[in-house]
Amino acid sequence: MREYNVHEVLAILQKYYITDSQQMVARWIREGKIQGIRSENRKEGYRVSEDELFEFIEEQRPGLPSIMQIYECYVRQLKPEFQEENITENQEILNNNLQLIETENDGLRERVLSLENALNDLQQEKQILEMELIETLELYNGLKEENNVLLDEIETLSELFKITDDENKKLKDLSSKKIDLGIKGNDQTKKGNTVKKELSFEEFKDLGEETVSSIEHNLEKGMIDRHLRSVYEQIFKNGKIKSNLITENGSITCPFTERVYKQQKRLINNAVLHYFEKHSGLKPYQEELEITVAND
Repeated sequence: MREYNVHEVLAILQKYYITDSQQMVARWIREGKIQGIRSENRKEGYRVSEDELFEFIEEQRPGLPSIMQIYECYVRQLKPEFQEENITENQEILNNNLQLIETENDGLRERVLSLENALNDLQQEKQILEMELIETLELYNGLKEENNVLLDEIETLSELFKITDDENKKLKDLSSKKIDLGIKGNDQTKKGNTVKKELSFEEFKDLGEETVSSIEHNLEKGMIDRHLRSVYEQIFKNGKIKSNLITENGSITCPFTERVYKQQKRLINNAVLHYFEKHSGLKPYQEELEITVAND
C-alpha cells in the first residue's frame, strides 16, 4: 500500500479542493483527523497511507473521489493512445457504478415501502386508540351520571334516616314517659309487686321451696337445695339479678322460658316450676349440674 509524505498529501488535498494550506494538513494529522505515522527519520515527518488519506477525502467531499476517478478515466479515454485500451475498463467502471446506484435505489424503494407500511399501521392504531378513547369517555360520563344519581339517593336516604331516627327518639321518649307515669301511678297500689333487683339465696330458697312443694317428686331436701342453687345462679350473680336479664322498662326475662315478668315472685315461681318439671325426672342430677355449670 502506497504512503505519502506531508507535501504529497497537500498536493492531493489541493486536487480535491479541500485545502491548500500545509499548516492545516499538519494540524489535521496532529488532531488525528488524518491518521499519520511518524517516520523513523524525523526529517521526513509523517507518512499517511493511501487508504487513510482517501477515507478523509471521502468524509470531507463525499462522492468526490469516485467522480474524480470517473473523470480521470474519461480524460484518459480522450487520448488516442489510451482510448482503445481503456474503453473496456471504463465501461466496466460505469456499469459497476450504475449497478451500485440501481442497488441503492432498490434499497431506498424498499425502505420507503417499509416506512409507508409502518405509517399505515400507526394510522390504524391511532384510529383504534381514538375509538377506545371515545368509548372510555362515554363510559366515564355514564358512570359519572350514575354516581350523581347514587349521591342524590344517598342524600335522600340520609334525610329519611334522620327523620326516622328523630321519630324513634320521640317514640322512645313518649314510651319512657308512659312507663314512668305507669310506674308512678302503680307505685302505691302495686308496691308489693315491684321487682326487687337484689335477693339472697336463702330468700330465694324460701320462695322456691313453696313452688317445689306443689310438684310431685321423690327428691331429697339436699338435692332440692342443689337444684335451687342452679336456678338461682342462672338468674342472680353476687346477690343481684344479672344485667342481661333486665329489660329497658325494668322487667326481668326468665333465662329458661325467655318470658318477661314484672313481679319477682312470679318470675321465681315459673323459673323453678319449669326447671324441676323439665329436669327432675329426665336426667341424673350430676349430669344436669355439669350442663348448668357449662352454660354459666
